[in-house]
This record gives sequence, C-alpha cells and structure tokens, in this order.
Amino acid sequence: FELLNGHLDQDLKALGKVSPQQLACLPSEVSKMVKELKEKELEQRILSRKRTKEKFLEELKADFDSNAVTRKEFCAKINPRVYVIEFDWRTKGIESLLKELTDIVSIIVSVATKFDEVVLLLASPGGSVVSYGFAASQLKRISNAGIKLTVCVDEIAASGGYMMACVADKFIIAPFAITGSIGVVTEYPNVNKVLKRNDVEYNLVTAGKCKRTMHMLAEETKEMKEEMKRQISEIHDAFIDHVVENRKQLNETKSDICTGGWWLGEEAVRNGSADQVGTSQSYLQTMMLSHDVIRIRKAPKPKHNSLVGRLFGIESIWQSFIKMIQKKFLFHSSVTGDIPSIPMAEDNICASVQAKMH
Repeated sequence: FELLNGHLDQDLKALGKVSPQQLACLPSEVSKMVKELKEKELEQRILSRKRTKEKFLEELKADFDSNAVTRKEFCAKINPRVYVIEFDWRTKGIESLLKELTDIVSIIVSVATKFDEVVLLLASPGGSVVSYGFAASQLKRISNAGIKLTVCVDEIAASGGYMMACVADKFIIAPFAITGSIGVVTEYPNVNKVLKRNDVEYNLVTAGKCKRTMHMLAEETKEMKEEMKRQISEIHDAFIDHVVENRKQLNETKSDICTGGWWLGEEAVRNGSADQVGTSQSYLQTMMLSHDVIRIRKAPKPKHNSLVGRLFGIESIWQSFIKMIQKKFLFHSSVTGDIPSIPMAEDNICASVQAKMH
C-alpha cells in the first residue's frame, strides 16, 4: 500500500538529498516551485472540502440519526479513499496479472465501502478470450459490491482490454490512446501439404465430430472451416452482449461499433464507447483534493531460501520444469483429450500493437 497524496513531500525530500554539485546543475527556482505547488495543492484541498462542509455535515447527521450507514461506512464517508490498481500487459505474463488482480480485488471488496472508489490503470492490446473474460469478471466484483470503478487508459485498451474497460462506471481515455477492436479472430499456419510432399502421414483420432475443428497438421475440409466460423461467431456474439450489458448506450449502435474497428480517445467518447477524455495523472491529482489516494501493488517475491537456490537458481529451474511437465500431462494426456485452440479477438491495428484475444 502506498499513499500517493504526499508526492510533493517526496519531491522535496529527494531535493534535500541532492548533492551541492548536482543541485548546481538544476535551476535555482526548482525547490521554490515544488514548495509553492505543495502549498497550492494543500489550499485547493482545504477549499474543496470547505465548500462541501455544510452539506457534508447535514448528510452525516441525517445518516447518523437514521442509522442509514454502518460505523465502517460512517468513517469512510468522513475520509473517503481511492484505491489505485494497475493492469499492464508489458510488466508480467497474463497468469501473474490475473492472479494479482484477483488477490487485490478480494482485498478491496473486503475493506472498501460505497463512499470509496477504485481506479484501474489499464494498458492492454488484448489476448486470450478466456483470460480477459476472467479479468472482466473480477472487475465486475467491484461494481457488484457497490464500489465505484473508474478505468483510466493512457495508451491502449483494445479487444480484451476493452472487455475489461467497458465494465467500469466511468471510462477515461487519453486523446491518442487506442480502444475498441470488438471482434474475434483465430489464425495459424497449416502444413498438411508439406507433410504430404515428404510422405508423412498425420493421423488424428477423435470422439465427437466437433472435438478437433481445425488443426495445423490435419487436412482441412469445408465442414471444419464452417464449424470454426460458427464457434468464433458465437464468441463474438457473447463479446457484444457483454459490451452492451455494461454500456447500455451502445445497444442502438452495436452493429456499427462491434465490428472489430478501433478508435482514438476523442472518437471513442463521441461514439459512446468511452466517457471522458483525459489522463490518469490528471484524474488522480483531482481526486487527491478530496480523497486519500492509495496505490495497491503485490509485494515482490522473497529471494530463494536455500544456498543452492541463491547461488545457481536451481530451485527456479526445477520448479519451471515441474510446471512444464504438469501442463504437458494436463493438456495433452490421452485420457483428458486435447483442448482446442482458443480464438483471438479481431485486430486490424498493426503488428506492433497486436490487439488480439488469443
């Protein structure tokens, strides 16, 4: 947990540690400027709370007299909080992100009240429909608990990222951030002809006509392609239903919005897929005037305990090997059967963005 309201105090403290030689390289007004900013922010915060003081006290008295709020909620109304969490596809693998998101959401719904707010700093071009559907359901837990959820996107929340963002009560997007891409796609190479040219016969035995729809090694038929098309269309329909359920204003225009296309921030606000143009930093600074803003992050893992693990990292290698074996037998056992390839969400942005659901 990290309180973000004291960010200017941290700047002043850091300036105090700067050596005279380094300080000489900075403009002489830097320290004065930071102090003035701190005083200005404090004045704004006091003024903001003073303006609503009388109304606030009336509401508190009414709530107290009618027992409309619990003791916990009463304290939260006096000192409301904003909990800041992050979901950035560049920092960790999707499994780690989902585990961290689940744990943090569980903490928040157990301590936050209806007077608090959760701000998600989201950056993702999408990925597995299974993974991002699960991530969206975790965010839904916040709304279901009666806690306001705001999603801020400074760069990208497309495809699976938009599946998460549309759950929010308020969706704030930067002017040149990318969002949308509400579609589904699956792609892979087929090397069956290469196998045939080299006299390699590929045998596939399944039980159930839809068990293995398409495979990169098998010869594809018209029926197999039609079945795969039906499956991804079914996922797309579910994606559209999810978007419309959480953003009811898109119900009339869903045929135009849910085509796999993407938009920049301004256009996203105009077509109703986002609520407001802005950056996460500006929004959080505004909230600091009336709330305690607390960032929640998962603590880093402890170092290896054993001497061998610390010197050679053998523990980590062994654990990775065990996980690989477990996945091999879980997903490719002849008893459990193969799991078909997971479709990915539509992307027509560019290869560097890779806004897909895999």
